[in-house]
Amino acid sequence: MGRRNSPSAAQADHPRAALGLAQGATLELRYVTFVTLPISVNVVPADVAAGRLPDPAVTSEVLFLTAPAKRDAERALRDGDVKTAAMMYRAAASALQAELAYGDNDELRSEAEPLASLGAQALGGDASRVAKFSTSDRHYKSTKRGRDWTA
Repeated sequence: MGRRNSPSAAQADHPRAALGLAQGATLELRYVTFVTLPISVNVVPADVAAGRLPDPAVTSEVLFLTAPAKRDAERALRDGDVKTAAMMYRAAASALQAELAYGDNDELRSEAEPLASLGAQALGGDASRVAKFSTSDRHYKSTKRGRDWTA
């Protein structure tokens, strides 16, 4: 989920990057035909980047991307692999907490905190309850955001 680069990370990779529009990558699509698309980014000074607000669409996508991790953890719990499930919950929580480094966001924080707790609860012997809660929570949040929910 670390799609965004912090200004310091970008400066470390490209200490003398020019400001303005720059090509950051190239995307190649192959199906029936072959298409190459340039991926452009807008390079701005660190002080300008620091003042920007998080894009709500990106925040929603980040939250949506935690659903597969939660689903995989639920499956691991159902299969009796509590340690793997706990690791998956912690990894998803860590990924969301890393996103918080780009700016405080109540929605991200409210998702990260329970995920970290679910891993600990599963290890504490409440695996069945954790799986049920996680499934219910994922269903509620995905329908709240207008996403399709699949088991």
